[in-house]
Amino acid sequence: MRNSYRDTLRIVLLTRTGRPSGEKILKALVLSKKKVVGVVAEKRSSILLNKGTYNFFKKSLRLHGYPFLIARALEFLKGFVGGNKDFLKEFCREHSIPFYLVDDHNSASSKHILQTLQPDILISANTRIIKGHILNTPAKAAVNFHTSKLPLYAGLDSIFWALYYGEKEIGVTVHYLAEGLDTGDILSQRTIPVTADDDLSSLTAKANDIGSQLMVETVERFENGDFCGTAQDLGRRTYFSWPTSAQRRELRRRMMHQVYGKSS
Repeated sequence: MRNSYRDTLRIVLLTRTGRPSGEKILKALVLSKKKVVGVVAEKRSSILLNKGTYNFFKKSLRLHGYPFLIARALEFLKGFVGGNKDFLKEFCREHSIPFYLVDDHNSASSKHILQTLQPDILISANTRIIKGHILNTPAKAAVNFHTSKLPLYAGLDSIFWALYYGEKEIGVTVHYLAEGLDTGDILSQRTIPVTADDDLSSLTAKANDIGSQLMVETVERFENGDFCGTAQDLGRRTYFSWPTSAQRRELRRRMMHQVYGKSS
């Protein structure tokens, strides 16, 4: 007889405000009638500006270039102008899910919130590296959503790097959280073909949609008592940090050439 946890699995989502991946996962879990007992979100604007507005814009311009800087500035302004209309907060209010805004998921206040919520499953989507004292709070599992076919393209901006190196497909992975970055055992994984019409934006949207589906399927496995994961072959692991502004410009030129048949 299969052991079912369906009525007892308590889920808490860790994410950041204004991040589509966390929003998609939360919506998918609720629509699938999973027991989400809390959302703990880092405020995106405070993360962007934690070293001061001037330093943030200066560093972003130096590392990533004008298009990245403009996108982040618009993101900040959207959050500032939107006030309390953040999707996560409003969705939680509509569905009577406790919502908590924190400065740091690894803080003592975050741990206190998690201890109060008593999750069985902790889900992270687009967060900083979650440390051991937080990973140990759920009763059964802590899992993460990552936009690559791990162990390949671990780290930051995975879809960018897959496009930059000419991959014909990208990956989406749900894996156990472990101390380190994207190193835990794999629970589910799927690939997405890169078509001639795709760009960074379209592939990110596809990855978020499929990732939310995979997360629901993973929770359903847990509900049926299946917590088995597959160890990553870390000998095949590739890891990337943020692209440089020159690399971003290069990929834009190549994508423009692909669309219009000429360099821009």
